[in-house]
Amino acid sequence: MRLLRTILLITSLFSFSNTSAQKDKDQVKLMDMGQSYDLIGELGHPLGTTLTVEGVIIDGPFKGYEGGPNLLVQKINDTVIQKIIRIPLKPYWPNWEKFSEENEPNIKKGETWSLRVYETGSFEGVPWPAYREANISYSTSGYYFRNELIVLSGIKLQAFEYNPKDFIGKKALISGISEKQKGKAYIAGSNWRIEIGSSGSYDKGFFGKEVEIFGTISTTDDPQIYRVENAEPRLIRLEDQLGKKVSLRGVIYDGGPNPFSYRGHWLYIEKLRELSNWSWTLHGKYVKMEGILEKITIPSENHPGEETSETYFTIKELKMTPLASDEGLLLPEVIDQLLDYVHI
Repeated sequence: MRLLRTILLITSLFSFSNTSAQKDKDQVKLMDMGQSYDLIGELGHPLGTTLTVEGVIIDGPFKGYEGGPNLLVQKINDTVIQKIIRIPLKPYWPNWEKFSEENEPNIKKGETWSLRVYETGSFEGVPWPAYREANISYSTSGYYFRNELIVLSGIKLQAFEYNPKDFIGKKALISGISEKQKGKAYIAGSNWRIEIGSSGSYDKGFFGKEVEIFGTISTTDDPQIYRVENAEPRLIRLEDQLGKKVSLRGVIYDGGPNPFSYRGHWLYIEKLRELSNWSWTLHGKYVKMEGILEKITIPSENHPGEETSETYFTIKELKMTPLASDEGLLLPEVIDQLLDYVHI
């Protein structure tokens, strides 16, 4: 069951669209590329531009052309980002010998690296008309442009922490530990705090927990204290939200008893297809789930014939809202899910 869920999640987050009709696309002559036109990569720079990127190493999909180490990008040159950008890595030279001598050149999943790279790519797969005409069945994909990062060198880093100072005047999702000092409530990181109001506005169980807040970051008179305009903090861990009204952002799937994925947790959703706004077109899409968070114990599907049970988080009095295209999930919300992509 977990294998199926993980495949569904990775398929959703790693999908490529091949559905646009030819008449809807701008046509550019191949030989004009690099002459009259620059091809802008996913990193926002022309392909072939040498850049410094930072991010977390994850495994690519086990099928297709994007397996092996991939980078979840968190920083491009001096710009910190939270948009989900995942790109396969390829060494400039097979033995990666130009990596820093004090670091192990063999990168591993879950590690954070600063890499000198350039983005490039090529077309992969087979056009479906050609596949049908050849009438030879084999595993492939639709015809699409696959980008990759060619790695020149790199240095292993400590895990990346998002800092409010990197998003002044911009919207960002920042997380830390909730605390109170002198009648005020804060979200605290290693060397920063976000003021979130009077400590009396929150119950005692709120403090000392993992909390996040999303909104436009602004400064205060204290260089280590920030504010987030017109935003409410929310608890992150499900255990801290039991019995409370929740608003959880994640991915919904049409399959299995626990089809809602929130930060690496799969929630049991009873009678999903009976929701008034459910549609099969929501499969693999981002949604917001609101209601009362509880736990439920149900017979296990993993041990047929045995009287075993499993306990899941679930949401009562459920209201599901599809997220608009400009409200999509951010990297901090999915990184745990993507790091969990193992043994497949």
